[in-house]
Amino acid sequence: MKIRTKKTQLKASRIFTDREEPRAAFWQQYQRLQQELEQEEANVHVLTYYGIGGIGKSSLLKKIMEEMEERLDDPACVYFDFNLQQECRAVLEALKNKLSAECQFEFPLYELGAYIYAKKIGENPDAPEAKPLLKKSPALELLLGIAGEIPVVGSATKILDLAEKGVAAFRGYLQDHRKELRQIEYMEAEELYAYLPTLFAEDMTHALEKKSAPLVILLDTYERLVNEMSATGEPLSKDLWLRGEDGLVQNIPGVLWVIAGREKLKWVRFDTEWDEALEQHLLGSLSSQDSDQFLLAAGVADAALREGIYGLTAGTPVYLDLCVDQYRRLVERDVEPKLEMFGRDTFELIERFARYMDDAQKDIVYVLSCMGHWNDSEIAAIAQPVVPGFSITTYEKVKGLSFITQSDDGDYNIHQTVGEVLLESCPALLRTRTAQVALEYFSGVLQEAGLMEPRYAEALRYCVRFCIMLHDGDDDALWDACVQYICEPLRRVSLSGGFAQAENALEPLIRRAEERPGTRFYGNIYAEYSRALRAKGDFFAALAASEKAWNCLCACLGKEHEDTLRCGFVHTCSLWELGRHDEMMELDTFIYETSLRLLGEDHPDTLTAMRALALDYSNVDRDDEALELNTRAIEKMLRVHGTAHRETLIAMANQVNFLKYVGRTEESLEMADKVLALRREIYGDSHPDTLTSMANKAGTLRSLNRYEEALALRRTIWEKRVEVLGERHPRTLDSLSAMANLLYDMDRCDETLSMYREVYAGRCEALGEKHEKTLNTANDIAYCLRDLGHREEAAEYFRITVEGRREVLGPRHSKTLWSMNAWAGVLYGLDRYDEALPLYEEAYAGFCETKGRLDDKTIRATEDLADCLRMLKRREEALPLYREAYEACLEAKGEHHKTTARIVNSLAYCCKALGRKEETEQYFRATAESFRVVYGEKSPTALCVERLGRRSL
Repeated sequence: MKIRTKKTQLKASRIFTDREEPRAAFWQQYQRLQQELEQEEANVHVLTYYGIGGIGKSSLLKKIMEEMEERLDDPACVYFDFNLQQECRAVLEALKNKLSAECQFEFPLYELGAYIYAKKIGENPDAPEAKPLLKKSPALELLLGIAGEIPVVGSATKILDLAEKGVAAFRGYLQDHRKELRQIEYMEAEELYAYLPTLFAEDMTHALEKKSAPLVILLDTYERLVNEMSATGEPLSKDLWLRGEDGLVQNIPGVLWVIAGREKLKWVRFDTEWDEALEQHLLGSLSSQDSDQFLLAAGVADAALREGIYGLTAGTPVYLDLCVDQYRRLVERDVEPKLEMFGRDTFELIERFARYMDDAQKDIVYVLSCMGHWNDSEIAAIAQPVVPGFSITTYEKVKGLSFITQSDDGDYNIHQTVGEVLLESCPALLRTRTAQVALEYFSGVLQEAGLMEPRYAEALRYCVRFCIMLHDGDDDALWDACVQYICEPLRRVSLSGGFAQAENALEPLIRRAEERPGTRFYGNIYAEYSRALRAKGDFFAALAASEKAWNCLCACLGKEHEDTLRCGFVHTCSLWELGRHDEMMELDTFIYETSLRLLGEDHPDTLTAMRALALDYSNVDRDDEALELNTRAIEKMLRVHGTAHRETLIAMANQVNFLKYVGRTEESLEMADKVLALRREIYGDSHPDTLTSMANKAGTLRSLNRYEEALALRRTIWEKRVEVLGERHPRTLDSLSAMANLLYDMDRCDETLSMYREVYAGRCEALGEKHEKTLNTANDIAYCLRDLGHREEAAEYFRITVEGRREVLGPRHSKTLWSMNAWAGVLYGLDRYDEALPLYEEAYAGFCETKGRLDDKTIRATEDLADCLRMLKRREEALPLYREAYEACLEAKGEHHKTTARIVNSLAYCCKALGRKEETEQYFRATAESFRVVYGEKSPTALCVERLGRRSL
């Protein structure tokens, strides 16, 4: 498979008498790669060792590293254990740090990409606590020193300018990667996250060009990365950043990848080319002879006991080590070791091993089994309150046990199987106390840490672990703990663009929920999952999750339970995102009426339901009702919550639009300024709620024709959403669409069209071609093309709009009919009257039925149909339509209105063409009079109409 062009205690786990073949396989692969490099040939080399836990895979990798040190003059290798991290960016960061320290590699492209990504998701890479991270990046530190803070928008230009000015660290290499730098700038956050491995591979390839010997990267505990039992996402796709076409392995020449895990790699299932690139070795247990030699060397003199221990452990190194530890402990106590003292199976072996410890050691080991992964400072903070008389000396002894390993960065792990057995046998009181103290400790970390710090995501995962541990078997208590400790930081992560981190934190909760389908816990966790998916912009998946949650809670708690009603609100939000307003309003009405009856008018949930229903009223043009209901909600929220509460601010933000819709624009602007100031003070400038308030103010400014002020706000909103969410996120596309609408009002159609096209492409991808917002954008493009004179293309976009709206909104919806009339108008302008006529007829019939004869749209549709019939020489049919439009206009607008004047003028010409002299004269006099009043007696327009009327007579 080609690379893509672009002094210690004796332990059984360290016995390698039966590992010659796997070690020889490594050196064969290494030599083969060395020869390829000398011949300038680059192929993919992946060597895997797999087998059950405790079989000695990790020790084998470390033995390989030792042999490299012994046999090579300048060995290049790095080791990473997936026990420490599994999330792509965290792993890349760890590998980068190791390669920078041990091989002096530099990663300018990756570091810039990671920096911009952090900015896009709302992390603050320029914060004081992040400076130590920048010091590890010479290239980024140099650039920041010269350029100051790197902006998200315009970063590539600034970087390339520095390179062109001759800054040595950037000259050449960055110039050769202009494409990557441009992509970094304009990708949305999720795309950039997926692009980080590509940037990492580019930097690695560049660094390896200076190396003549292979680099060995050893990856341990691979099963932690690809967890097939994962309940979120596609578990077998979680290593795509490593094995995929754009991943590390296929794109970095000169690397021998050595991977250890419990299972054989399944990469061939996804790409058959892996069959020739993978060499996989099953590691068996130690042979009976090797086990016997090890036990004898460890001091077990009784041959029968050695044989019994082998039968108990089957030669598995980690269990042999436990047996030796157990043997020595018994001897130290002057107890003659008997086979029954080691247990009947490996579970009892581990359990008895703990039982024979002294109490101080035993308690510490149990605390460590609760942790699973830890560092010294965390144990100092957690174990001391839990273990009476906690001793650092005892802790240091415990760390030397065979089943505890230390990583390069000083963190510790307990062997997974041993840890699970110890946790199961841990006294309930000790487990509960550990979980309580640890939960409070990591909850404090969440309050102190910044979102960009790795310890924030780690602390969130720990909080999930200890909530589950603390409330194992009590789902209601577990959900209450989630509300107290997890939900708010989880939502904070999601809103800041940390979508992968949120899903990783949710995964064990969803896995737990899947074990208890149909429960309250199941429904609430899926509602929380829906929130995270909606923040990510994955609206279809969010709707599926909220629907699952709603159906579950309705079945297990009933539709009128408080949890069900709250979940219903999450579900209506998902419906709203996909334009399913009728279903949303029906459910919101039920939630409000039920909450009002069961909880009372002033209950917080009732108030939330009230402001949600007001928004529904506005969606169906019931603006006066929306304003009245929302005003009541605000009055009550101010009394119940206060001004600074998020629900109060949401209702006040909605009020900005409701006031605008009923024509009270000055009040709307005053409210917009008030809410924006409050949200800026509470949340900051880049929070989604603050951006929503900026958008509300921009909308009101637009209604007041203060276009330049509105445009400046719209541009700021769009730039901030690009920073936090990326360019293709649905919220960012909404901002770009709003900015384009404003430019259209300002007659800047050339700028508008390209924006509309970008929004349309993004919405097709994110929401689908038939989503209401996508169709709105197709309609916008059509109008813009029409105004620019591109009628043929405009007709095609009107066709797309009408056909889509017929399906989504229905054939009699106002938007469907209006787009239909506009499509007909474009065909009319192309002299394609026969094609325009049936569209005009359908629009006319629809408006008459749904709007009534006096509505502006009905009058316009009537006039347009008459014009088309007249152009087709069907004047007898056109005449009554002109009369109908004229009479409706007289009644609705009055005699002296420009629309009335225009229609009576057409009516006069139609009568003239039919030879109706008296009517012609009557209507021309009415035309002249209307134009004199509307445009002024001496205006050129009025004089021209009068002159043409006399000539016609």
